[in-house]
Amino acid sequence: MQVGKKCGPDHYSAGSPAKCGPDHYSAGSPVLSIFVDEEGYTTVAVALALLLSLSLCFGLANSAWMQNRSADVQVVADSCALAGADVVSSYTSIAKTLDACVLSMGVVGMVLVGLGFVASVIPALSGAAPTVLKAGDGLLQSRRSFAQNACTGLEKLESALPALIMLNSVMNVSANSLSGPRYLGCALPFPLESHSQLSSIVDDINADEAQEAADALKEASDKLEAFDVRMKEAKERGWRADCGSSPYCLYERTQTLAGLADPENPYFASVDEWSFAVPIRRARSYYQQRMQQEQPPADDLESHINSKMRAVFYRYALEQMNASYYVPKEDGSIDLDFVVLYKNANEFRQTTLFAQPLWPWSAEETGPTLHFDPSCPGIAGPLGGMASLAQLEAGDLHECLVCRMGTTDLSSVASASSSIDNGFEFYWRQIADAARDYAQAAQDMARAQSDLQEANNKAEGFFEKALQQLAVPRPKLCPPGAWGCVGVVGRFEQLSTPESLANAFLEPRGLGSGAAISGAVLAPDASTDHATLFEHFFDELAEGSSGLSVAHIIDGVSSLWGRLLVSYGSAYERVGEFGSQAFDVLEHTGPWASRLKNRLIQLVQSLGLEPADMRQLKPVLVNSHEVLSKAGYDHDEAVRSFFAALPNEATPRDVLSAFGKRIGDELSEQTITVASIPIPGTDKEIPLTISLSWLRDVL
Repeated sequence: MQVGKKCGPDHYSAGSPAKCGPDHYSAGSPVLSIFVDEEGYTTVAVALALLLSLSLCFGLANSAWMQNRSADVQVVADSCALAGADVVSSYTSIAKTLDACVLSMGVVGMVLVGLGFVASVIPALSGAAPTVLKAGDGLLQSRRSFAQNACTGLEKLESALPALIMLNSVMNVSANSLSGPRYLGCALPFPLESHSQLSSIVDDINADEAQEAADALKEASDKLEAFDVRMKEAKERGWRADCGSSPYCLYERTQTLAGLADPENPYFASVDEWSFAVPIRRARSYYQQRMQQEQPPADDLESHINSKMRAVFYRYALEQMNASYYVPKEDGSIDLDFVVLYKNANEFRQTTLFAQPLWPWSAEETGPTLHFDPSCPGIAGPLGGMASLAQLEAGDLHECLVCRMGTTDLSSVASASSSIDNGFEFYWRQIADAARDYAQAAQDMARAQSDLQEANNKAEGFFEKALQQLAVPRPKLCPPGAWGCVGVVGRFEQLSTPESLANAFLEPRGLGSGAAISGAVLAPDASTDHATLFEHFFDELAEGSSGLSVAHIIDGVSSLWGRLLVSYGSAYERVGEFGSQAFDVLEHTGPWASRLKNRLIQLVQSLGLEPADMRQLKPVLVNSHEVLSKAGYDHDEAVRSFFAALPNEATPRDVLSAFGKRIGDELSEQTITVASIPIPGTDKEIPLTISLSWLRDVL
């Protein structure tokens, strides 16, 4: 490179001391030589570069400080909005708790009523059924009173909710002012007034109808039990006379006297397998066999007369056995006719045998005479036909002087065997008497069953109607702040640059006042989808006792209530399962009780209860425009009016007053008891209280 040569029309090379342009110089010029020499950058250039770098660093740090301090008011506004929404979240948890308690108390009360219904038709528990029903009625009454108090408490709490929201947010803003600039502001709830619909929480159930239905069940069940006892006792007597008595019974007499065995003469070791149809078939086989076997034991006249009397009696008895019947009917009654054979002359005269023309008569000199048989040696005249013993006693015929045929002869055939315990007819009469008692008890029982069915229908109708009433739509919660809370925060004092940033490199600067607005709404917390509101609600309750008793039935109610509440949210469709499990304490309840129990279980399982989302609600930040738009406010205009209302210097009470909210008498108490939750099956209550002691720190 050649120094001093021209490098263009007005320029020279860098080595030339001459101008290299109108206002430029080469490195060798007196001006640039201060910063650059032949060895490179000079000390002055390095010092100047360091000075410029430090100035730039402090400038950037100051700018960052200014930006961060400017943004702090937005952070406080966000925190303010979340603090207001947190109060709404707490209220929502309280309201859902009370609603769940009211609904589940109704379900548990109805389960107790159902248990009382079932107990009414269980003989071993029918006397205790009023106690169970009283417990159910007491729980329903507690539900009624609790629901009314809960509505009153919620309405009172909702009226105070705007002030509580603002106060909690003011306290939050104050806390953010402790270690930094002083902020003023509060959270405004939208809507400002309550739009909740709590009427359905006090829907009532008429427990008097339950008592009437239970009384009808108990009365019909008691009658049914009495008739059932009569039937069993009558059947037991009939079975013993037929198979169970010793040393004699109808079975044994048939085997001994007629020589019959199975299948004509079956034996039943248990009354459960036996019925009154058995002795009818046995008696038919017996008299058929005796009639076929009948022969005179000797060839004398008396033996022939007695044999003829027995043969006539056996034939008559067989006819009566063939006419006897035992037919169970579908309604539970019995259609039967057990003919009781005569055992003396008076009873004989009441039979058809007395009037039947079975005996020959002959025309004798003394007049028409009755004989036992055409072979009678007393017949002298011609036979005239057949006549009855009734005609003989009426005087139309004479008694044979040889055979002495008369009423006494035939009526005495079954007299002995009907009166002593080794006679076939003796046990037949016992069976016939037992059969008549059995049939009468069965007829009475059929009427009682009809009454019990009617009482069952009445109980089921009440139960279903009450459960449908429990399944009405749940209360609609829309308290102040339900649409969201808008936090409005202002910082009215001027901030100065910290001394560490305001030094020789920068001039001190100040940060003017600022303000910010933020919005917060409630969103379900996905981590609480199993109703954590109630997971530890019943830790202090003792476990129920064991064994089938009234105490066991009632003690299980608290456990049922706890399971219903814990599953009230996403799993509340299992209410039918939990409700039906309560009936498991009533095992081996008998046919009628089992039928009623199963029907009530079906009704519980078919509940159409509207489930509630019992997940905890947590505040989340949103654009304030979303909250204000839902409330019907123009965002820009509302923001300007909110900030215009913020005072420069004021107490928390003044901040609330600036937004038109005064601290009323409802906030003068340190603790508010919204309601006291009764624990079913116990005398315990859990007070649901809200502490307002923090108000003293705010006001």
